Amino acid sequence: MTNWITDPHRSTTTHEATTKQVGGDHYKDQGIQPLELTYLNFGYAGVKASLYTKVNKYLTRNKANEGEDIRKAIHCLEMLESFKLRSITETKS
Repeated sequence: MTNWITDPHRSTTTHEATTKQVGGDHYKDQGIQPLELTYLNFGYAGVKASLYTKVNKYLTRNKANEGEDIRKAIHCLEMLESFKLRSITETKS
């Protein structure tokens, strides 16, 4: 049975936004990025919902390091753009 890991047609294309991390490297040490897993299981709509939630969290929390939270929110929007472009490319193929 083919699943998202063994599917020979799954995309392995990465974009700079999905390969960098703001504020640490705790996600980069995992075998697969959590948002990549979300995309593979729920598509662009799932990633969009997840990233909208993250942007809202970063922009509304009251933390001493507001600058880092703004950078994290921007990074989330960059990843959203990357996944959107990826979904368009995959739809055309």
